[in-house]
Amino acid sequence: MYGRSPERRQKQKLARLSTFRVENEQNPEEMPQCFQILVNIIEARKLAWSNPHSANSYVVLVLGKKKSRTNIRRNMVEPYFNENFVFEMYASIQDLQRSYLWLAVMEPRFCTPSRLLGEATIDLGTIWEQPRHLIFHKWAQLTLPRDPIAGPVGFLKIDISIIFREVQIIPAIVSQKPAENNLLLPTGSEQQCANYVITIFGAFGLPSGVQAHGNRKYGKPPSTFVKISFCGLVVKTGVQHRTNHPSYCEQISIVEMFPNICQTIRMDICSADSCFNRVIASAHLKLGLVSHDGENGFLPTFGPSLLHMYGAGGSLGATSEDGPYHRGALLVSLKTSVPYYQQGVRSTSVEPVTPIKPEHLWVMEDFWIYCPILEVSMLDGAVAGKCSGVALTIGEVNTDNTSDQGTHKLHYTGSVSVRSLEPSYGYLEFQYGYPVLQLASRLPDFRFRMYRNNMAYSIVTNLEDSISDIAYRLKTLDYSTPSELIDELNKTVDETANSILKFLDIVKYSNLNDNDAVMRHNMTELDQKQLSLQKDEMSSDGWPDIALWLLNAGSRVAFARIPAADVIYSVISEQCGKNCGKIQSLYVKPIKCPKHLNTYDSGCHCIAGKIELLLWMGLYRKKSCFERFLPIGMNLKARGHEITLKSNVLDKLILIGRAQVKPVLDDRADLEFAPKLQWYEIYKGSECLGQVHMSVQLMQVSSKACDVFL
Repeated sequence: MYGRSPERRQKQKLARLSTFRVENEQNPEEMPQCFQILVNIIEARKLAWSNPHSANSYVVLVLGKKKSRTNIRRNMVEPYFNENFVFEMYASIQDLQRSYLWLAVMEPRFCTPSRLLGEATIDLGTIWEQPRHLIFHKWAQLTLPRDPIAGPVGFLKIDISIIFREVQIIPAIVSQKPAENNLLLPTGSEQQCANYVITIFGAFGLPSGVQAHGNRKYGKPPSTFVKISFCGLVVKTGVQHRTNHPSYCEQISIVEMFPNICQTIRMDICSADSCFNRVIASAHLKLGLVSHDGENGFLPTFGPSLLHMYGAGGSLGATSEDGPYHRGALLVSLKTSVPYYQQGVRSTSVEPVTPIKPEHLWVMEDFWIYCPILEVSMLDGAVAGKCSGVALTIGEVNTDNTSDQGTHKLHYTGSVSVRSLEPSYGYLEFQYGYPVLQLASRLPDFRFRMYRNNMAYSIVTNLEDSISDIAYRLKTLDYSTPSELIDELNKTVDETANSILKFLDIVKYSNLNDNDAVMRHNMTELDQKQLSLQKDEMSSDGWPDIALWLLNAGSRVAFARIPAADVIYSVISEQCGKNCGKIQSLYVKPIKCPKHLNTYDSGCHCIAGKIELLLWMGLYRKKSCFERFLPIGMNLKARGHEITLKSNVLDKLILIGRAQVKPVLDDRADLEFAPKLQWYEIYKGSECLGQVHMSVQLMQVSSKACDVFL
């Protein structure tokens, strides 16, 4: 056996040392589970019969390799089936979302094959995104691939639901709308043949093949290709060998109908190093977010811009779009042509395109992030452990320079002993003042998108808050005369009008500032269409999310993701992010929940702790502006607060929901200024489950009282 030299052993030690260690490589999103796809074929209408006097038909269902069919309905121009089918699938949630259900209405004939009356392809990922993962009494529009000019050739009424095995289905509300008004489509318009042109330029920052800790330096670079999935069609690019920044430069054309039942184009970066072609990273493009169906609307258009990809675990193949781990970015563009009759429906083609350089698309800038940690509390002992810390990252973890250990300390608080007032929950106490996390990053300058969206969001939010306040005062009779509310309403209208005029002036006269060249240089076709519509949101701002980590003895155990647009700084106050320089509370989600097998399923709403912080992001040369956002007169030392104990009457406590409350701060002690009862909505995830009637007031406790409690 050959021995290793001291230099080689030292390199091996450096390779094993990383800023963060992943405690669990298990990816719940990739774990196979038992699903049941329930399909109910109800009826068909407006079919294009060859002979209406002998109208015989049946429906064929194909899911993967499983095929089923209904009984033949004879002499029925509008056949009524009402037959149920159950498809069992043992797969992961990601594989389920990539599956498609094919429906076809067939007309049997004697001595010849059955005639296709119409077909429809349904994306199960679209069904999974619906409330309760079901659609009820929806009409699927049938088309003929061989005759795209004919348009819709019929409608099929269906029910589709996706459930876990042995889970009871919640009844849905019956809708009696006509077939044309209750289509399983994003809009009620007639379908046309369209050509979706997807250009894959390249990818940046892909993880290496043997990495387990997010370190891109150590490990063999992967050989990858991109797989495009849309409407059951799969197209692949060529393989790029041994690089973390592959350049594909291929144009993929998919001819399908528009508008389409499938609203998501999925892009998977797969590894070609083995015969299994496992997925390294995934991204998706939702057509509803890059198109508009209004009077001045536009077809699905995107880029060229970056789509950032995230994973659920530190290992390759752990690809969850809701996960915390950044897996790189994909540079893509999308254009749609309608109508298109040069190729048949459901046909694909791949062509090479001219490569483009990133420096021709955008200008790079240096950005700086400040994040004072004011409080870390509500720590779950099963997740946080005995020593915990908080770290901050954006995009990939910069661990290329292993000798520069000082840079690692700037965005990490270090391990701090967890103190607890109750055995189940704990908090962190910082003895020498609150830590300020700092992080530098070089990113493309896409601030113009964020500024424009933040201004529109600020106008809408201020208007809604003012109207809600006036409505509450009117409902509770909190006014002396009606003219007082009328004056407040007129004031709100004037302020909103002034804000809109200011927004239009900034957009119109932006060529007077020095950043206009950068703005015109970076603006894509979708940016120009958004500017004409003055929309208040964008599908992607081009930057990765800021990730806040909770670490247990150096291993990442919980996370929270913050959009960079929410904390971006600008000299114009209206362009700042809604949480820029403001104290906010974030609830971190466990990477592996000790109570649920699948952390990323919608049924897990557990939290591992609460972090109170102040986040600021701006240009490096303007980082001195952060000092004006520091709180004045605040005690920066985190203090522990006593947690109210509740008696456990039942054997098991079940989470119903949470309500986020902003307490009242008022120095006046009169009963007239006491906090009033209000209704607060209770949410579990994004679903509202009820309301609670209560009043909340924040009270200052003296130091002597704290010593008594502690």
